[in-house]
Amino acid sequence: MNKDRYKYPELEERYQRSLETIQKMTDEEVLAAYIAEMLKLKRLLRFGRQSERFQGYPKTSLMNRYRRVLVSRKVNIPRITLADVESDGKEASVER
Repeated sequence: MNKDRYKYPELEERYQRSLETIQKMTDEEVLAAYIAEMLKLKRLLRFGRQSERFQGYPKTSLMNRYRRVLVSRKVNIPRITLADVESDGKEASVER
């Protein structure tokens, strides 16, 4: 039995390209992308996928990669809370 048939080199190449792309992003861009994915996750957990607030499934592997990059760059990651819909239309808050 050939053990190499289970290896996927194209997946490793794609992962490396993804890391290079993230490394080229500024801290603000990485933080904004991380917050967007985290808000998707919080909406999904709080309201469920049948809700009108559902904005798609979060890309958790990408979100975790963003978090690792932010930690390695020593960027302060804010606490993200999902508040109830207020009268001014704000639904999420980011506390720094």
